[in-house]
Amino acid sequence: MDTWEEIALRLAERAGINTPRHELIEVAGKAVLLSQRFDREGNT
Repeated sequence: MDTWEEIALRLAERAGINTPRHELIEVAGKAVLLSQRFDREGNT
């Protein structure tokens, strides 16, 4: 259950590039990529 974006994030990590925290989950039989926002702080 890979998505191209998730694969790109894994490759970037292996290359030593900082990436946002992310997780690939399955929702209603479909792959969904969750990633933490890194461009905002707090509740905004």
